[in-house]
Amino acid sequence: MNIVFTSVIRKIGLTSYGGAIFSAEVDIKEPTIILKHYFQKITNEVKIEQLKNFVANEKGIKEEFDSLPCQKYHKCCVARKPENIDSKHRYYFSQAYDHNRVILKMMFSDEDSNDYIAASRVDSFLIPGRFIATQAPLPETFADFWKMIYDYNCSQIVTLNELFEDGLTKGHKYWPEEATSKQFGSILVKNNEIREGNDFTLNFYDLTGYKGTLKVEHYFYKEWPDHGVPNDPKSFLNLIKVVKQSPAHQTIKPVVVHCSAGAGRSCTFILIYNMIEMGEKCGNVDIYKYFLQLRTQRAYAVETLKQYNFVYECLIDYFSNN
Repeated sequence: MNIVFTSVIRKIGLTSYGGAIFSAEVDIKEPTIILKHYFQKITNEVKIEQLKNFVANEKGIKEEFDSLPCQKYHKCCVARKPENIDSKHRYYFSQAYDHNRVILKMMFSDEDSNDYIAASRVDSFLIPGRFIATQAPLPETFADFWKMIYDYNCSQIVTLNELFEDGLTKGHKYWPEEATSKQFGSILVKNNEIREGNDFTLNFYDLTGYKGTLKVEHYFYKEWPDHGVPNDPKSFLNLIKVVKQSPAHQTIKPVVVHCSAGAGRSCTFILIYNMIEMGEKCGNVDIYKYFLQLRTQRAYAVETLKQYNFVYECLIDYFSNN
């Protein structure tokens, strides 16, 4: 199954990250019309009971993954403004698309009138805009990050990267220590409690600002190596289970998901979550279709074949035990 985008996408350069090859710059004409056309054509529904047989064809899964180029599918004009391109991005490819970027809400008292943050609204299978996918905040964007969470009433944060991986800085600590508070711009963040689990740490915050106090849960998952996948699908599925079963999740407020870049691990989490929703509701999954949808909402979503295979592994494990 091969889809040719060369008639609408002009590749200017390539860059490599973690074994995946990206087009660094693209020029897309009428992307909304084109992608709506492909959404209608692209589908590969698999019944839950047939997942194991489908996964046995490793060549088919690789062809499925390779058929969608790992590149930008929409314009990122705001992200590429001079005031944003360097100071607001951990990586060049962390840019948010214009059409679904999170827009920071500006107050009259804000000295910085820049409403850009490298974060994207992403749909779940059942709920539009259920997630916000973003990069690990930079020290220069800590205040923007907490402002986004407060302004959009986000109830949960899921962190999928360690601060240091393979000797490299992949994130910065943007939260206060337990039983302490810290001011980030106009938002005061208080860390009320930390609970240590086997695979993740859970922090409980109070965010105080212009409209009162917002309670936020922060899940810090420790078992996902950069460029790799967790060793045990059950560990990862337990994280999703705990996030979904929390009373905070029932409010249907946006869930912020981030790794280092906000593309590979973050969007793999979202794709697995979405396909669990679809499988439970419909009795089948369409990983291919919703993989494309993710890439049109967050650039370079699900970066590697290893991550794509992990989606199938998790779904087989989940539906074999549920």
